[in-house]
Amino acid sequence: ASDVYKRQALAQLYNRTNNSAASVLLLEEPFKRDNKNEVLLKNLIVSYVGDKQLMLAIETLNTYLLNQRKTAELYLMLASLQAMNSDVNSAVSAYKSAIKQDGDKGTIYLLIAHVYQRFSKVPEAITAYKKSMAWDEDNDKAIIGLAQLYNAENDTASAIKLIKSFEVNHQLSAQLVEVLANSCLLY
Repeated sequence: ASDVYKRQALAQLYNRTNNSAASVLLLEEPFKRDNKNEVLLKNLIVSYVGDKQLMLAIETLNTYLLNQRKTAELYLMLASLQAMNSDVNSAVSAYKSAIKQDGDKGTIYLLIAHVYQRFSKVPEAITAYKKSMAWDEDNDKAIIGLAQLYNAENDTASAIKLIKSFEVNHQLSAQLVEVLANSCLLY
């Protein structure tokens, strides 16, 4: 077991020094022998991504999730890999699987909104922002994101209304005041 720990530490060093190919070589063999080891899996996934083997990272993680313990953290990792791969539907599906594994709904719906927005799926992004706000009423990040999206879509009236309704029960952060000011200027 100590050999595996040494390999993982060395692999992390290789990843930090942009030598992910060496990191992959160090970790693949131990993972084949112990494919239930979640820590080893995570290190190997990071190494694959660093070595520009995104599809192999996705395949390896999917295989693990089919056969081993499913966790919100692993599904979040899969979602970010799918987003890197520009596969919006698979990313959103992985995010929803994270929710099923007791992931924080407010935070995850915010991540879903970001991925939809990144790929210009505006109606879906708006819906996800609203779900995020429903699950976490105090999270001004969702308010900021949705208000900025409204502004970008030339719907400044909705942005202003959204921020004003949030202000009823919350102190506006400096960032929200700035978004509100921008909305008013654009209006």
